[in-house]
Amino acid sequence: MPTINQMASEVIDELGISGSPTQAAVIFWFRTNHGKLNNAISRNYAVSDDGASPPVTYYLKETFEDGSIEEIGYDEAAIYKKFYYLQYYDAAIRTNIGAASIDAVVEVDSDGMRVRKVSKTEVGRNLVSFKKMEMEELQKLISMYQVAKSKPRQVAGDDTVVGYYIGKNYSLGITP
Repeated sequence: MPTINQMASEVIDELGISGSPTQAAVIFWFRTNHGKLNNAISRNYAVSDDGASPPVTYYLKETFEDGSIEEIGYDEAAIYKKFYYLQYYDAAIRTNIGAASIDAVVEVDSDGMRVRKVSKTEVGRNLVSFKKMEMEELQKLISMYQVAKSKPRQVAGDDTVVGYYIGKNYSLGITP
């Protein structure tokens, strides 16, 4: 089962983050935002550590009334990582929107040489589309998770007895 440390490492690799935020910052985000995951998938995960002083590895575990403990699974971890992606793109959008108001020069042409800078507004648009794509994927993951983990509320009838119907026995493929 994935630990918070493993999820943070995967997020840094998948997003190609170099420098900021650090792995410690991502681990801290995962440790403090598990309520988002709990609300989205109707679970009750809590953060625990490995008992070392200071803690080295962090876990998300759910304790049930019967005393059993269940660690976060790969499906839940995928959803949790998507929440981080949304936060990451949100921060990047805010950074680019602030920079776009300051940086007005996009292209300079002088003496036959041309220098073109990447437009901050275009970068902002791309980041917004990435965030929208991540939001759609998150909603799909949550929906699929809820369907896969749902239990039937009622089971009626006896499905172990072969049924006979007027005109045709569907279980044997015979018409009387």
